[in-house]
Amino acid sequence: MNTINANLIPQLWASKVQKEGKIASWFNKLSASDGSKPIHTNTELVNKKGVAITFGLAMDLTGNGITGNSTLVGSEDTLTVYDFKVTIDQVRNAVSAYEWDDKKPAYEQWPLIKDALVTWFANWQDKTLVTKLTASPTGTAATGEWFSAASAGTEAAIVAGDKLTCALISKAKRRAENHTPVIQPFKVEGEDMYVMLISINAGRDLRTDSVWIAAQQSAGVRDQLKNPIFSGAMGIWDGVAVYTWKRVSVTATGSSSALVAHNLLLGKQAACYAIGRNMFPIKQDSDYGNVLGQGVAFWGGVEKTVYNSKDYGVIQLLTAAALDT
Repeated sequence: MNTINANLIPQLWASKVQKEGKIASWFNKLSASDGSKPIHTNTELVNKKGVAITFGLAMDLTGNGITGNSTLVGSEDTLTVYDFKVTIDQVRNAVSAYEWDDKKPAYEQWPLIKDALVTWFANWQDKTLVTKLTASPTGTAATGEWFSAASAGTEAAIVAGDKLTCALISKAKRRAENHTPVIQPFKVEGEDMYVMLISINAGRDLRTDSVWIAAQQSAGVRDQLKNPIFSGAMGIWDGVAVYTWKRVSVTATGSSSALVAHNLLLGKQAACYAIGRNMFPIKQDSDYGNVLGQGVAFWGGVEKTVYNSKDYGVIQLLTAAALDT
């Protein structure tokens, strides 16, 4: 019968925590290592020295190209790539237990500890990404990287009636398309798409929009939703896949402390996720072996992408998120 050295078990499940935690992360389907999706991941520092990873932000080509036999030499386009640095840090978590209370050796607890750490790692990624994407939107409500559904155009003016609608989703998309530089959509089966993450109660309000209801009955929308990337999507409107998500920030910052949903429209490279060292096991024995701790650590960092002091890949749409009455 094949056996595994007990000393190798922590190393084996540490790699499983990283792999399974990545898959369990809500953002996994929106992540890519080539910058083609909203979350750009990079692991080039793994097994190398360094505390920061520099990501390239490619601008669109601006030339018209050359037709026929016209000379291309001297008329080539210029690819402009700006750099964005993400600093990595050590991230750790562990589970401890009393050996006497459990009455069993630590290696029998490892499967339970592993599952708990998988969930923790998935949650860490999702919480960190949505927090970074939401924090401190740049610019002004009129022309910047955020705007309010309130007629006064401010967050403090939002009331329960300032609900999310299809018209507001289209406005957010236009804000992205008119952005300098353009907030680039990503490709899904050859089609340009954006993603919008909305709060649960904003989703409730959107479902009452007659325009939304009619659009979701379209055969074309139903066909698009069959793509795996749209698994769990509430629907599609105007080239924007809409997802309700419990982690979208909701704050009591509207008029008379009305609840405000910080809905996020995302394009390519909205955030950058740098991994400097893959997950590895950590352990702690204390109180003469009575307290046993098993955990994991990795080196990584997440930042919302900013170019020229502007959010590069996200538009924040503030709407009402009133509780059910």
